[in-house]
Amino acid sequence: MENAAKALLISAGVLIAILVMSLFSYIVTQMSEDTASIAEIAQKSKISKFNQQFLNFDDKHNLTIQDVATIVNLALDNNESKKRPIYITVKVNNETWTDTYKNKSDKILEENVQNIIDQVTYSCTVNIDTSTLYVKEVIITKN
Repeated sequence: MENAAKALLISAGVLIAILVMSLFSYIVTQMSEDTASIAEIAQKSKISKFNQQFLNFDDKHNLTIQDVATIVNLALDNNESKKRPIYITVKVNNETWTDTYKNKSDKILEENVQNIIDQVTYSCTVNIDTSTLYVKEVIITKN
């Protein structure tokens, strides 16, 4: 009888240990899913914050040459950065600027002084890469 009681105690201990390990496994799984979800939210927030600086100009048709210079600077600063998420192509009046050219915006302003005086406006279209979700191209055209 004494051995049977000890056997029951041992089996109860094993069952309790299995229950505790199952509970621990469940908690760890839930925590890892939550951590992955938080990391995904943080990545989406980073992408959104990056894109927003360009999307502020998207589908606008009354941009000034100063706005164009700002957009070009944003893109070229991104392209020169070692931490850039993606390379951005800029097209201004069908001229593609894929190089990193220091003070490109100054060059734009110098070449378009008459446009500043005449208050010429520009339109902007922003294209997003469907695989990375980052802005990949900014197209600026003279109205």
